[in-house]
Amino acid sequence: RVELRDVGRSEVVYCLTAEHLAAVDAREVVGSTQRRPGWLPAIEDELVGRSAEIGAVVDAIDAFGVVSIVGVGGMGKTRLALEAATAAEFADGVWWCDLAAVTAPDAVPAAVLAVFGARQASGRSATECLVEHLSGLGVLVVFDNCEHVIDAARSLVGSIRSGCLDVRVLAMSREAVGLRGEHVISISALPASDASFHRSVRP
Repeated sequence: RVELRDVGRSEVVYCLTAEHLAAVDAREVVGSTQRRPGWLPAIEDELVGRSAEIGAVVDAIDAFGVVSIVGVGGMGKTRLALEAATAAEFADGVWWCDLAAVTAPDAVPAAVLAVFGARQASGRSATECLVEHLSGLGVLVVFDNCEHVIDAARSLVGSIRSGCLDVRVLAMSREAVGLRGEHVISISALPASDASFHRSVRP
């Protein structure tokens, strides 16, 4: 899945390979704007007045295994996270997992697995397959809209962190994920110069 130049969305792109064909980067063929692994939603406007918060989120991602941006609906959690995720540098990419459409908690692991283009193996859980897929990779996994499946998100993030030490997680929700060592960033919808913004680390 790649971002397409002048289209404004990502699409799944397949590239035919064969023994006598030269290797081709599909992203170059279709004119992708994305030059690193992973997938993020396209940024369509400029975020003004949140530079301090963006920097704080990026710094937290570098320092902690799990970072949560919390606040009530409409506070701009998703937009702030998108800016921070875009600025973050990970060898194996940054991957965005929007859980808004996932209505059943049991479906959360499979939904996240699908973002990576991986399949669930017969006789194994989606969580096991996801942990195996991420094992050894240096990636940032971003979970958006976690509040309605917060228990499932907590369990999945815990499994990822236990089995994949090089994976970092950024989550957005109305409440913290609730894991030991989680770094929590709270924001308000006020202008950055007047916003209530504080950070805390869960014991």
